[in-house]
Amino acid sequence: MKYAVEQLGATEVPKDEIYGVECDIFAPCALGAVVNSKTIPQFKCRAIAGAANNVIYDDAAGEALKARGILYAPDFIINGGGVINAGQEAFTTYDKENVLKQVHNIYNTVYRMLEESKETGKPEGVIATEFAENRIRNGLDA
Repeated sequence: MKYAVEQLGATEVPKDEIYGVECDIFAPCALGAVVNSKTIPQFKCRAIAGAANNVIYDDAAGEALKARGILYAPDFIINGGGVINAGQEAFTTYDKENVLKQVHNIYNTVYRMLEESKETGKPEGVIATEFAENRIRNGLDA
């Protein structure tokens, strides 16, 4: 933290005030379930996208974000790059170009999820879960 404040001009915020910081993207990257009924009313962000596992507490939290107009990018989609790379290393002959192609496709998946959420009114987490379930049912190319 000291480096970020001194060298990069970041502002240190007490942990109990972090949810109310005005920002474009709130990115929880260490602790899951931080998007919940207690924190959602405090958010002053346009989107939530973090690397922590299970950022959102439950589907009700997703509904509450949707009602507030806050976009949500589920961790299990946006964190896919590491799994894609590890899968290539462990189960196939490693092909860097193929890995990069799949990683770049995460953008398309997030875009499709956001568009479908906008069209249907369903929360992004619900759409993402449907995408994942469909992919499991129909194979990797779904």
